[in-house]
Amino acid sequence: MCAKLLEQNEKPFNLIEAAEYLGVSKSCLYKLTSSKQITFYKPNRKKIYFKLSDLKNWLFRNKSESSPEIQQAADHKSRKGN
Repeated sequence: MCAKLLEQNEKPFNLIEAAEYLGVSKSCLYKLTSSKQITFYKPNRKKIYFKLSDLKNWLFRNKSESSPEIQQAADHKSRKGN
């Protein structure tokens, strides 16, 4: 597992590093893993590891668009409808 991550140029984060990166406590991150709200890897059924790309995906979920983005989408939709 770790070799595959390294092949992709992604250093695996351990629980402490991942919690620090996300700005959450270790117990909060444990809760996220136990409720399957964040992707994690558990080789040999021991330590938990995370990929940076998975942490970023979790961190940037539920995007709230700005007013200009909403207006741009509405303009595009109205032009497409004509």
